[in-house]
Amino acid sequence: MYDQLFAVSLSASAVIIVLLGFIAFFDKGYVVRWRYYAWLIIALRLLIPLNITLPQTSITIPIQPMHMVISEKQITIAPTQEITEEVNKENIHSEKVLPALEEGPSSIYISLEKIVFYIWIAGVCLFLIYTFTRYFLFWQQIKPYLRKTSFDCAKNVAKQLGVRRMPKIYFSCRILSPMLIGFLHPYILLPEADYEEEEFKMILTHELIHYKRKDVWYKLLMVFANALHWFNPFVYIMVRQANRDLEFSCDEILCKNKDILFRKKYAMYILNAMRRGKQIVLTAGISNEGK
Repeated sequence: MYDQLFAVSLSASAVIIVLLGFIAFFDKGYVVRWRYYAWLIIALRLLIPLNITLPQTSITIPIQPMHMVISEKQITIAPTQEITEEVNKENIHSEKVLPALEEGPSSIYISLEKIVFYIWIAGVCLFLIYTFTRYFLFWQQIKPYLRKTSFDCAKNVAKQLGVRRMPKIYFSCRILSPMLIGFLHPYILLPEADYEEEEFKMILTHELIHYKRKDVWYKLLMVFANALHWFNPFVYIMVRQANRDLEFSCDEILCKNKDILFRKKYAMYILNAMRRGKQIVLTAGISNEGK
C-alpha cells in the first residue's frame, strides 16, 4: 500500500507545484473559490492512495508432477508414474544422495520495505499526536476564560445566511482573532473588545460562513492528508495555502455584490482586529516580565 501512497504523493506534488505557479501569476480574487475546491480534491486524492485497476482473468495451465533420479549412469527426468519402472530396469547398486542442508542458527531478517513502512507509520502517529495534543492544550487554556454572550443581531445574520441552528458565541481574552472551534458542537470565539454593531455583523458573518460550509471538517481533512504524507514538503505548503484560501473565500462570499464603501470598511475592521491582536501579545509580554 505504501508504495502506491508514495506514487500518489509524487504525482500530487506535481499538481501542487502547477497550482502554486498558477496562483503566483494569476492571483485574482475570482479564482479563490476554485482554489478552495482544488485543494479539497487534492486532499481527498492524498487520503485515497489506492490505484483502481480492472480485474484480470487468470489462466491456469496444469503441469504434471516431475521427479528427478540421479544415478551413476545418467540423470533422468520423467513423469512420476514412469519413475518406478525405470528404476527397476536399472540395477542401480548405489545412488548418490544429495546431502541435506544443515540448519544454521535462527536469525531475524527485516526487509528494507518493512523498515520504511515502520518509519512511515511512526511519522503518521507522531504527527497526529502532536497536532491533537496542541489542539487539546489550546482548548484547556482558553476554556476557563470564556464569557458567553448573545447579540440580537446575531440571529438576523444567521437567518440571512440560512443558518438554522445558531452556534454559541463566546468572548475570550486569550485569543488574538475570531475563530470557529469544535467539530461536533462548534463555537464562535471572539477576542475581548468593544465592537461596533456593523463590525460585529461582519465578523459574525465571516465565522457563520465557516460554520455553514463545515470548514472545521475541511481543516481536519487537511490535517489527515498532511499526516499521511508527512514526508512530503509540498503537502505542508498545500495545507498552508489551503487554509489561507479558506479565509479568502469567506471574505469573497461576504463582500459579494457589495459596494466599494463596504469593502473598505471590512478591510479596516480586519486591520483593527490585527492591531488588537498585537496589543494583546504586547500586554501579555509586559505582564510576564513583571512577574
